[in-house]
Amino acid sequence: MKRLIIPAILLAGLPFAASAGEVYVGAGAGQVSIETAKFIQDFCDGCQNFSDSDTAYSVYLGYQITDSVAVELDYVDGGKLKDTFSDFGCTICTGTVEPQVTSLVGVGSVPLTGNLRLFGKAGVAFVSADSTFDFGEGVFPTDSINTQDLTLGTGLEYRAGRWRIRGEGQWIDIEDTNKALIIMISGAISFGGSN
Repeated sequence: MKRLIIPAILLAGLPFAASAGEVYVGAGAGQVSIETAKFIQDFCDGCQNFSDSDTAYSVYLGYQITDSVAVELDYVDGGKLKDTFSDFGCTICTGTVEPQVTSLVGVGSVPLTGNLRLFGKAGVAFVSADSTFDFGEGVFPTDSINTQDLTLGTGLEYRAGRWRIRGEGQWIDIEDTNKALIIMISGAISFGGSN
């Protein structure tokens, strides 16, 4: 339930400030992939190659400044990522991380053909991730991640009237993380402005 509070705040907080142009609200599903070592490295010498992916869900709110320029605020729940290791005196040790990402980005797009557009985005991602380590005799919390990082993304968007469908990839530059990647397919509906 608490994971629904942040998206609700994001969706409720900005439409009134964006009434001068078109506002759009969307939601999507996809995948989060993370490769990192730092969050459990102190507990497990062989855990440098943590790697996993899980289903992710997103909600986002955008303001279309012009036909080619927008700003967006989005939230991603990255699910629960796990990886196992043979170290620390246990047969199977398990590291777990639960990432959540809130991003504020600028979006620029260009038309390709018809209603299909290529877009790119850049901004800041606020990453929060709780992590645990289980070596067979109990689950212990490890270093949590709370960072503000550069994020870049690109994708394709199809616009039809007030509806938008998009597929995109988003990269986040988290310190001591080999890869933090979000892949999403989403739909959105716009309000106000001009079509």
